[in-house]
Amino acid sequence: MPNRAKYVHTNLIAKDWRRLVQFYSEVFGCQPKGPERDLSGGWLDRVNAVPNAHLRGVHLRLPGYRDDGPTLEIFSYDQLIEHGLPAANQCGFAHIAFADPICEELRQLLLKTARVCKASVHDGGTYVNMEGPQFSTKGESQIYRRWGVSVIGMTNMPEAKLAREAELCYATLALATDYDVWHESHEPVSVEAVVRNLMKNVEAARDVLRRVIPAIAPTRACGCPSLLQSAVITSPKAFPPATRKRLGLLLDKYFPTNRTGRGPAAGRARPRTSPRSARRHG
Repeated sequence: MPNRAKYVHTNLIAKDWRRLVQFYSEVFGCQPKGPERDLSGGWLDRVNAVPNAHLRGVHLRLPGYRDDGPTLEIFSYDQLIEHGLPAANQCGFAHIAFADPICEELRQLLLKTARVCKASVHDGGTYVNMEGPQFSTKGESQIYRRWGVSVIGMTNMPEAKLAREAELCYATLALATDYDVWHESHEPVSVEAVVRNLMKNVEAARDVLRRVIPAIAPTRACGCPSLLQSAVITSPKAFPPATRKRLGLLLDKYFPTNRTGRGPAAGRARPRTSPRSARRHG
């Protein structure tokens, strides 16, 4: 039977959901779909493992789609607790192969579509992720150039690592807004310049996304769906119970629990390490 999977929605968690909704509405032309959501209760605690959670937000219809099309769901949690920077590899999880952080199939699709849209596009490059919200110093900018960095950004990490651990296809469509501060003949980077150039790129980004999303194949031929198969080094018997429960969505297909939910099923053998993974982890 053919796989009829399709892109349905993307969830974004924000400290201030109204400000993020305003951004996507003004920049990308997303429109609210349905009433605002105000959710709480035991069922929500069980679904997201956040005690006494109170979730508020709204669904946005993506531009170019009808009411039954995919949505962008933006929410805020009253009980959202920040513990510094997120750590992708935590105790009891995986040593994920990260030599190639980008899904090549998705990258090629973005590249091909951008060219069809007549956008000025560069094929490949190296992205450095810096801590924002401040911009680079001249010294930092010059160092990035000597490293051979093509793009400086603030958003691709840790989401790139988290996407690999979740076996998601991940690629970046980066829209250049400025030369940072290394280019002596251009004005120093500023919020005004970034926003001005970003608005110029909005229409190109919309055009690319309208074409890319329907073109994504329902079945994946890349290696992303099995990235965790040989990445978990910790013995299943040593999984911390809380971690095992929290990561059940990702681990169940490789380490199914027994009927009591207390650990891996009896006789379950760990997946064999493929030659390709063995080279990467060896």
